[in-house]
Amino acid sequence: MSDTNHPIYQDDRDTRPLKNQHPLNVATSRRPHIIDKRMPKAIRFITASLDNVFTVDVQPMMVIGRRNSLKDMDVVVDLSNYDAYEMGVSRFHAMIVTIDDRATIKDLNSLNGTTLNGQALEASKEYLLEHGDKVTFGQLKFMVAFVY
Repeated sequence: MSDTNHPIYQDDRDTRPLKNQHPLNVATSRRPHIIDKRMPKAIRFITASLDNVFTVDVQPMMVIGRRNSLKDMDVVVDLSNYDAYEMGVSRFHAMIVTIDDRATIKDLNSLNGTTLNGQALEASKEYLLEHGDKVTFGQLKFMVAFVY
């Protein structure tokens, strides 16, 4: 099965549950903040293969990339354990910004780019990030799930 045919990368996620859903106990709603105006307390990152899951507590600004020295301590979401270098993830690749009841994502002018639901992000421009979105950093693919 190619990555684009994997259940977490199918566009029909709004209307039916994921096939082979990983037991994460997360809501299946695409827009939970419309019903619940609270900011999630954490964001869960799920790899395309569903075999790796990690959760990061929400902070106002979360830099996504890879740490390889003490000077990279600003990286909150460290993708180094997921072959980030080989997959084209920059040290400071993208950023998630949380304000009030919304989360946005922006590419930090990374070399290999960031996509959101298959659409390339323009560098430094913020895009709304929602529960169930598919995000690719370089070639490293994740689905994000909000945890309340």
